[in-house]
Amino acid sequence: MVQHYGISYDNKTITFSWLYVDIENLKQAACEVGLITHIIMRGENWDYLAHLVKEC
Repeated sequence: MVQHYGISYDNKTITFSWLYVDIENLKQAACEVGLITHIIMRGENWDYLAHLVKEC
């Protein structure tokens, strides 16, 4: 699921898309395009921070 968010500062606003995907689907999709998924941190509400790197 993709959500759209906005940040405002100094009378300027930018919007961006935020993709929600579970870790296993992220790993699978990343692998299919030659990326390795490193989970850096897991939160309490199924949230996480991931680092994707190009496979050598």
